[in-house]
Amino acid sequence: MFIYVNSEAVKRPEVTAFVKFYMEKSKELSREVGFIPLSDEEYAGQQKKFEDFMQTHSK
Repeated sequence: MFIYVNSEAVKRPEVTAFVKFYMEKSKELSREVGFIPLSDEEYAGQQKKFEDFMQTHSK
């Protein structure tokens, strides 16, 4: 399951906290509900993209 965070929302600490929680737990939780999780490499890539996005837009 994908989520979208826009450049204004990423400035809110509760949004970034949720996204970090989501990314840490989504592999485990997706299996529980019958979804097919991303690979470890795909999760790492998405985490990197979010970190880069935060650096660019959370100023």
